[in-house]
Amino acid sequence: MNSKISLLKYLVVISLHIGMIFHMYGCCPQPSASIIPRPQNIDYQRGAFVVNARTTIVANEETKAAAEQLRAFLKPATGLPLKITTEPKEIRNAISLQRDEQWANLGQKGIPCR
Repeated sequence: MNSKISLLKYLVVISLHIGMIFHMYGCCPQPSASIIPRPQNIDYQRGAFVVNARTTIVANEETKAAAEQLRAFLKPATGLPLKITTEPKEIRNAISLQRDEQWANLGQKGIPCR
C-alpha cells in the first residue's frame, strides 16, 4: 500500500513538472477566447489586457460606428470615456476594429446573402 502511494506521488510530481515545462516553453496550444463574433486574429501575449484610461479603440471609417457602440457599451462597466482614433499608429493598449471582407455579404441577422 505504501509503495502504491509513493508511486502515485512520484507520478503526480513528474506530471506537474512536465506540465510546467510545456507551459514555460510554449509547447501547449494557445487558449481560445470566448468572444463573439470570433476575431480573425488574436495576438496572445504574457500578462493581461487591461482596459484603462489609456485604452484606445482604433477604427476606420467603416468600423467607426461599431467603435462608438463599443465605447458606449464599455463606459458603464469601466467608467472610462475611451478614445477612438482612425490613425493606425502603434498603440500599446488598443482595441482594433477592422472589417473582414470574408464576412462582407452577411445580412442583418448574420446569414450570408448571395
